[in-house]
Amino acid sequence: MSDSAELIWLIRSRYELNSEELERYYHLINKIIEQTATSLKIKYDSFDLMRVSSIITKDGFINQCWDLLEGEDDNDKRLIDMLQNLEFKDDKPLKSYIKKAFENLFLDSLNKIFPEFQTRQKQVSRVMEKLCVKIRGNNFSSKGELWQLKEYQSSSCQTMTLEELKMATSNFKIPAITYPKSEDAQRGGSIKDEDMQNYMVQIFCAAGGAIYKKDIDGLIAHLFCSNQINPSTSDGYDNQNYEDRENYGKSVDILSSKDLVMPSFCYTAIAQQTIEAMDREMRDIIYLIYVKEIDQGQVAKIVEKSEGYVSKIKQKIQKHITDYIKNGSYQFSYQEGKIIFRLILELIAQAKEVSYL
Repeated sequence: MSDSAELIWLIRSRYELNSEELERYYHLINKIIEQTATSLKIKYDSFDLMRVSSIITKDGFINQCWDLLEGEDDNDKRLIDMLQNLEFKDDKPLKSYIKKAFENLFLDSLNKIFPEFQTRQKQVSRVMEKLCVKIRGNNFSSKGELWQLKEYQSSSCQTMTLEELKMATSNFKIPAITYPKSEDAQRGGSIKDEDMQNYMVQIFCAAGGAIYKKDIDGLIAHLFCSNQINPSTSDGYDNQNYEDRENYGKSVDILSSKDLVMPSFCYTAIAQQTIEAMDREMRDIIYLIYVKEIDQGQVAKIVEKSEGYVSKIKQKIQKHITDYIKNGSYQFSYQEGKIIFRLILELIAQAKEVSYL
């Protein structure tokens, strides 16, 4: 076993490793997880909303990475099994492959919380692809590629900081956004490609012709995601039980806000209050069906009720949440309703207060 292929050998020999070799395997994987977490913080922590620690805790990220890599024995999609069938010339491309897989875990969490970000990020990349060249600028290591309008290639560009970009675009009119009517829609709102392209060209010109990729993402988060929930308001929940949080929502006067966009802690308060108004049976059913995604027939067996009874409780839950959100004095948009529903599921999942499990 050469030093340059140590991890390759450890992964291929995973099920025959002795205690010393196993410890080395754990050490190398944990090091990759740490490196991934560090690079993610560099990439996302300058954003107003998308701070890594507010999207997932350190322990949560470590657990997710190990679950992806090894998971349960009967999981046929474990990364460790896939890696054993792939060829790598040495450890360097293998580590890059694993790191990318771990980074995608974070991106999945980010996109669930901020569907608008993923939609806009992909659209901006698509509409600007033919208009820009991508080069390695002076800040490539921390900000990624520099996107430069082709018409500005002959001139040297003085790039703006993210804060300067925000100021420069503060009076620009954002293109019209059409939000999906379907409650099952997974994407954010829709903007015509032509409108988005014209908008981004205006921004690039105001910026002097070039913007770093990280700053483009930061600007997208600032411009299009500022009305979505900031998950940082739920920090600390992981170390509290349900009873400790029971009065959280009651301590916030959710109707006193005068802001045009409701502060993120108010969304959390409303989600918490909605849960408090549920009985134990409703919490159990919502956890099993929506959080654990267990088939309704199987849920009926778990709770020892008929499938028709479970369906009735499910309808009761849907009406309860809809009524609780809509009957307040604050008029929520469709997107805000989705945010609150996601928060309800997250809070119930964190509480793990299910009598049948």
